[in-house]
Amino acid sequence: MSRAKLVAVACFAAFALSALAAATASAGQWDVGGKALATGSKATLASPAKVLEHGNLEAAGVKIECTSTELGITGGELVGPAEVKAKDLTFKGCKATAPCSLASEVILTLALHGTAELDSTLGAFVKLLPLPSKTFAALHFEGATCALLGIQPVNGTADLLAPSGKDASVLQTVNAFSLTGSLKVGSSEASLTGLNTDLQLESKETWAFL
Repeated sequence: MSRAKLVAVACFAAFALSALAAATASAGQWDVGGKALATGSKATLASPAKVLEHGNLEAAGVKIECTSTELGITGGELVGPAEVKAKDLTFKGCKATAPCSLASEVILTLALHGTAELDSTLGAFVKLLPLPSKTFAALHFEGATCALLGIQPVNGTADLLAPSGKDASVLQTVNAFSLTGSLKVGSSEASLTGLNTDLQLESKETWAFL
């Protein structure tokens, strides 16, 4: 399947079939280099990851887009049998729509943790949580009439979908999004849409979730 088709499948699945995914998700296990990743064993994610689609974070009528073609991943790793962790993610070239602006064009998240599940229809899903903190990141908004003026925490959960995650490959295309009501910026409901990246292991081995 072409890269463009993979991205299209990811976006469609995220928004049209998320309820189906919740209903059909089941346990699985990371597979690295053709072998199951044993409990507690780790495989390091390569950094930076290539950004295919920038995506948007939107809250209170304000959109944030980070235009860098690279996503920094510190301490990213798969942990057997079905976990994924990162010490932080770094987004660059970030800007907010008027009348808001960001104090910095770099957004650094806090530590993240997720558990993967296998869906027979859509691929591999990961529910991503900010742990041990409950905050993904703190965004500093500027602009006298900005609805989000000040330092606002990004709280809640996000989801990752690897539509071809069941197929072993060196590169896995991953779509990040949020379900309705799962994410907030400050006290405002927020949505994350359209962020697509190519992830690979530092070892460049094939990997999958089976």
